[in-house]
Amino acid sequence: MSIKCSNCKKGITTLKFSDASVITSGKYHVPAVLITLVCPHCSQHYYTEVPAMEFIPCEMKQRQEASNEN
Repeated sequence: MSIKCSNCKKGITTLKFSDASVITSGKYHVPAVLITLVCPHCSQHYYTEVPAMEFIPCEMKQRQEASNEN
């Protein structure tokens, strides 16, 4: 799957990591992580706020995937 960069219009399958900061979400007023990602072609920056409650520890995700395979 890919998306198109809104700046250079090239297809993107992966974005480069730039920054992640813990904040209080302006929209929901809950702990969140402000994530900044960058287009690998033109360096256009994108950001999103992800509520901290949405994060799943990697070990938990791996256990869920393993149990779904059985």
